[in-house]
Amino acid sequence: MAKTIYCTIAAANYLPRVQILRDSLAKHGHTEFRVLLIEHPGRVRQMQNDLPEYHFVSPDSVGVPQWIHMAFYYNVMEYSTALKPGLIRSLLKDGNVIYLDPDIEVFSPLTEIEELLNTNEIVLTPHVSRPLPLDGHSPSMADIIRKGQFNLGFVGVQSTPSATLLMDWWQSTLTEGAFADDRTGSFTDQFWAAALVSFAERAYILRSARYNLAYWNIGLHTLTWDGVQTPQTEHGPLGFFHYSGLDRLSVSTISKHQTRETCIPGSPLFRLLTQYLNQVDKSPLRERAKLPYSFGFYHTGEPVTSEDRLRFFRVAASNRRNILNPFAMPQYIRALAQGPSITAQDALMDLVTASQEIQHLRHTLNSLPYSLFGHLQFMMDKVAPGSWSRTYNLLQRTSSLLGPRVGQLRQLLR
Repeated sequence: MAKTIYCTIAAANYLPRVQILRDSLAKHGHTEFRVLLIEHPGRVRQMQNDLPEYHFVSPDSVGVPQWIHMAFYYNVMEYSTALKPGLIRSLLKDGNVIYLDPDIEVFSPLTEIEELLNTNEIVLTPHVSRPLPLDGHSPSMADIIRKGQFNLGFVGVQSTPSATLLMDWWQSTLTEGAFADDRTGSFTDQFWAAALVSFAERAYILRSARYNLAYWNIGLHTLTWDGVQTPQTEHGPLGFFHYSGLDRLSVSTISKHQTRETCIPGSPLFRLLTQYLNQVDKSPLRERAKLPYSFGFYHTGEPVTSEDRLRFFRVAASNRRNILNPFAMPQYIRALAQGPSITAQDALMDLVTASQEIQHLRHTLNSLPYSLFGHLQFMMDKVAPGSWSRTYNLLQRTSSLLGPRVGQLRQLLR
């Protein structure tokens, strides 16, 4: 059996859940575990120093050149899904890869999935394995089809050249295609997951109730548990449960994303959900969950708004490349966020005019006859010794600094 590497993606506020996932994997013999921490690389390095027992991966180390731009125009959920193929691709050189969302807990060995990856390039789980009733509850079949036939909280990928190429395609697609937008019908990485089955040479759809049990399919399966031994499904011991959308203030609703099912206190499902929340509360990493998302703020400490993110994304990709780090440029992003307003245009024109005047003055001075040039220098130095050199150097520096900035602004507002 090939080596299998498990991985997840999370921001710092999800570290208590990451700890539960990591420990539950290790309990059942799965110790090769990587965490793509979608925080500033400096914070990732600090976390690695503080928590050496974890293997953290930084956004700038998964082979996605646009990582800093993506961190700006995607929100935290979109960003965590957008880097998934890059993370998987970076790990495939060392073995097969199984990705699990950070809000998952493992209850029994996942050797069946590891074995499937010996003969299949892609292993996926569908949201539902049979039709949902047309009863007005959510999610409906239409909701599930819009948000993705497969739930990408889990995906297994075999270490083969063709699977690596498939991850290349998926990553290039998600670089700008991982938005959650109800208007266009797209939903993060899941929108594209149906194509993985079509493109993979060998794909396996895992329909067992043991894997990826969650709010979207819990009503189609049975769950029994005494609170002590391994939870059981109609297909055998539970492999892993996905606590997507679990609200600690309303456990009986199972998830804030659904209205289809409820669970009553004392039931096996209620026990499972409350035990998980208790683990989160007792996690040794719970204090780190209070850390603000490092890509939620400019370097100045100002918050990055959803309008800022959208306006920057709407700039042509070729022009975006001129901005090395949008988090360092709040004043320009703010101007873009206001739209093509007169105020923003006036501000731009003021800068352009000033730059043109400086360039013209420099050209004029450099074009004057030597005698006149020399007399001017003599007169200025006579009145204020050294003033000519200071004035000329100031003009040179102002022009060199302002010129590129004006060009950059002009590119952004095109």
